[in-house]
Amino acid sequence: MRLRFSAVFFLLVLVNFTFIFYLTRKRTPAPERLPPVLGIFERKTTPDAQITVVFREFEHFDNDLAETITSLREVLPNVSVIVVSDTVPYPHMRWMSNNASHAELLVLQPDLTKGNSDLNLLHHVKTKYTMFVPDSVRFLSARFFTNMLNNHVSKTITVSPVSKSHPVTCQLMDINNREWKITFKTVQHSPTCDSYMGKHFILVDTKSLASFLDPIAQPFPESFYVQAKSKSIKVSPSFYLITHILVCFKKMLSKLPSCLLSEIQQKQESNTKFVH
Repeated sequence: MRLRFSAVFFLLVLVNFTFIFYLTRKRTPAPERLPPVLGIFERKTTPDAQITVVFREFEHFDNDLAETITSLREVLPNVSVIVVSDTVPYPHMRWMSNNASHAELLVLQPDLTKGNSDLNLLHHVKTKYTMFVPDSVRFLSARFFTNMLNNHVSKTITVSPVSKSHPVTCQLMDINNREWKITFKTVQHSPTCDSYMGKHFILVDTKSLASFLDPIAQPFPESFYVQAKSKSIKVSPSFYLITHILVCFKKMLSKLPSCLLSEIQQKQESNTKFVH
């Protein structure tokens, strides 16, 4: 009798636990599946999709655009590239015949077959950021562009020189609208700079660029910085980014391998090289 009672009691307890477990499973929502966390180098938006590279300063008769654009395509194959010229380049440039370059030529010379929008740089820029790049640069890695973007502050201008051995010059600027006068002062040590002289990269929000009267007016980049100053747009230097830049000069092209090896041995401080 006692054994029979124990069996019935055990059966009731088992049924009770089964019923409670069923109710708990029914009322508790399934856990939400979160998307995997992407690392810094696994972001869906790559520099290709964020930046339009613009070449504004180059010589028609002696330039290095073909090689520069080719090296750029090797690290950022899908980036938009625009070459801006005041007149139709002559002689014909090699990069214009290279279909692999996928670079767009924007000629600012008036043309009856074109409208005002065709001569406007911003009409051709479809990305969030615009980067002005000097001629004669070799890009060894996309990391430089990634670092520029990661260190860029919205509504400012980020500047990076091309080399430690060829630093840019900091200048303060005073704009006197009443007297129509602009004064530049070169300084050695200053917490802020209004403009920079020398070969350097310029990264700017395309929306900020749209507020300029003429962002690519000559002389460039002097006029660019004057307009930025008048708009109170801060210029932020990123000098430590030069550890990702490799620089060599055109006069050393015959010794380029040794130049590259020398720079790489110095803590591999490059993802680009500059030939001028």
